[in-house]
Amino acid sequence: MTHISNADLRLTIPDDWTDRSVLVWSAPPGTAPIPPNFVVSYDQMQPEETLTSYANRQLDSLRGNLQGWQLIEQIQEKVAGRSALSLRFSWQMGPSRMMQRQSFVQLDGRRVISVGCTASEDGFEAADRDWFAKIFKSLQFNGK
Repeated sequence: MTHISNADLRLTIPDDWTDRSVLVWSAPPGTAPIPPNFVVSYDQMQPEETLTSYANRQLDSLRGNLQGWQLIEQIQEKVAGRSALSLRFSWQMGPSRMMQRQSFVQLDGRRVISVGCTASEDGFEAADRDWFAKIFKSLQFNGK
């Protein structure tokens, strides 16, 4: 059994269950018309997938589901010392244009962690300078 705890709860989950948790942090209200946010999520690659084909599947889903979606950048890079495939893209959300940086990192086996930061397109550079770059710099992966 796997023991999970944070500031608000503790629980025990069977070891053979897949972690698909999503963690979301948002900047304080009033920091921007649309507060920037930082998201960490877990997923599992399909048996035949590589990290690149997994990221491309996610990219296809985004392209099909976000109005006015535009890929700005797709690069291979290091995130917290691990190989990652990172995307930067924008889309239209109501009257606002949004921008997101999303990095996919393969953990052990088929597990993937996605780390993403989102802000309005016109506020993304400031959010990256003030928050996102510092959060990414603080990111560390445990030994698995």
